[in-house]
Amino acid sequence: MRGKKKRLEYFSFYDYTGIARHLEEMAGRGWMLEKIGSVFWQYRKTEPKKLKFAVYYYPKASEFDPYPSEAQERFNDYCEYTGWKLAASSAQMQIFYNEREDPIPIETEPEVKVENINNAAKKVFLPAYITWFVISLLVCSMLVSSILGDPIGLFSNSASLAAGVMFIIMLLLASADLFGYLSWRRKARKAAKHSEFIESRGHRGLQYFSVAAAFTVLFYWLISVVLTGSVFMRSITLLFLLYFAALFVLVNAVKQLLKRKRAPAGLNKTLTVASSFVLSFVMLSVIVYGTVSLVKSGALSSSMDDYGSLHSGFDSYLNELPLTVEDMLDTDFDGYIKAHGASESLLLGQFHMDQHARDGAPGASGAPEMEYTITLVKAPFLYEMCKNQLITTQNKTYNIGISEGEKNIYEPCSPTAWGAEEAYRLISQETGALNSYMLCYEDRIVQIEFSWTPTDEQMEKVAERLGNVFE
Repeated sequence: MRGKKKRLEYFSFYDYTGIARHLEEMAGRGWMLEKIGSVFWQYRKTEPKKLKFAVYYYPKASEFDPYPSEAQERFNDYCEYTGWKLAASSAQMQIFYNEREDPIPIETEPEVKVENINNAAKKVFLPAYITWFVISLLVCSMLVSSILGDPIGLFSNSASLAAGVMFIIMLLLASADLFGYLSWRRKARKAAKHSEFIESRGHRGLQYFSVAAAFTVLFYWLISVVLTGSVFMRSITLLFLLYFAALFVLVNAVKQLLKRKRAPAGLNKTLTVASSFVLSFVMLSVIVYGTVSLVKSGALSSSMDDYGSLHSGFDSYLNELPLTVEDMLDTDFDGYIKAHGASESLLLGQFHMDQHARDGAPGASGAPEMEYTITLVKAPFLYEMCKNQLITTQNKTYNIGISEGEKNIYEPCSPTAWGAEEAYRLISQETGALNSYMLCYEDRIVQIEFSWTPTDEQMEKVAERLGNVFE
């Protein structure tokens, strides 16, 4: 639209000083506030003017009110009589401007102003931010637990990692705004008793940094899905992005339509909430039905042809693995099941391969079997963390639930035949050495278990096949 523009504006709810100052600067550059949206504020081009802005908080207002309500119209008429014209409003927040150089303030009693802001905050801002803070704190605690206990599971799952970082950002914002508001309210009430106004101070710098960080995390997640995800995962991600965008637009359209029809606030809220449930159910049903139909038809597959491209977290049964029993031994047994599962992000990937005899197949009881897990460390700073987790998982030395003499312990062994930088063999305190090894290469850690004792030639075959697979 010519002569109009939208800007992402992020202010603390109570930061009336910062909002007014910003809008005065915008008016001075020839941009007048016209509309406050859910995310963006809309401005129209005007002649540069020196205007005064004031933010008034009307606690009884709601985002579901028909605009404007009768009470707000009366208040607006009063304000206009004193030179204050309504620029835009959003729920409890009303923004006025005045062309006079030194206008009479809309609110002249500090205690009334502070309590108006506090009553408005108690209606939406405080409950939302307290809930936000508690949930974010709990999720961040779980994130720390995952970093300490299962870093591989966390960093190899781009969705989990992105969600965790998003909650860290939410916790920072909720903490800054919530405790910032409580601090301001305490000071403002104290000043109001002496008939003094105190300016508000938001956290706009932190808020814009958080928005940039959130978009960066979202971009990381999307790139991870595109580069490491299967066709199935990419399709599901696209569908759900479209689902959330469409749901937001449609529910907001219902609310705005009811406001224009001047439906009572209670009815608007009820119908808006009901429409969100109905639309969500219908759209999810369509997505699930469509996805299942496409998977059954073969149009969407949860696996791909090469063994480095399954990233759905499910097991898949493939015809080929990078290393098979047949590569290691001369066997004529043909009743194998070859399973492959994977989880991968831009930082880390973990691929599990398993070749075992099918139950009931002729000769299955004596057939050789093998399984291995490759942890591909793309971010070098994660290597030691992953190595320690893999050792701790298998090494039962510190597991108090297992008695001494019954534990399994990783002990260093010669890495030469494996072509590795380090090698470990699992030792049972009860039965002695097991045919289970952990091999450390430059950018990967291989854990492999045989049903037989491997020869030096077979160890070299492991290095050849698994030392550079997925590159």
